[in-house]
Amino acid sequence: MRGDIEVMFYFYEYKQFLDGFRPAHKINGILTTGLHRYKKDKDDGTEVAGTIELLAPEYFANSLHVGEKIFMYEGSKEIGFAEVKQIINPILEAER
Repeated sequence: MRGDIEVMFYFYEYKQFLDGFRPAHKINGILTTGLHRYKKDKDDGTEVAGTIELLAPEYFANSLHVGEKIFMYEGSKEIGFAEVKQIINPILEAER
């Protein structure tokens, strides 16, 4: 499973988890797209583990840390958030 960050996704409403979903993600106050891939034990629900592959991770260098919440949007509607569990792409990891 590729991706820039490993996360736990939490959706506010029931969702069918289909790889390739690309909502907007708010990182440092900026909306960017990211490709979701899910580790599915079941087909749908409100939470699932997976990864996000960001469109341009270099623009978010030194921006993320484990435990951070990344809010997700479809248009102007906030649909949930992803909690960072592991940073796969080292360019993204913020210094502490």
